[in-house]
Amino acid sequence: MKKMYVLGTGQDPCECANRFHAKNLVIWHTEDETTFGIRKEVYTKEAKTFFDGNIYVPDDFEIIELV
Repeated sequence: MKKMYVLGTGQDPCECANRFHAKNLVIWHTEDETTFGIRKEVYTKEAKTFFDGNIYVPDDFEIIELV
């Protein structure tokens, strides 16, 4: 049975990634104008306090290459 995670804050995905020993974390959020234009800065800064791996916060329509 698959587990479903409901993530409510920036800390939640970081803790989840740490639990699974992830090296990379992609965070995105469909949010209103509250953080529009500064989302990448805000989410990256918050995530760095909880996660030591690589953090990617794409802007709308940005493509992340998987290698």
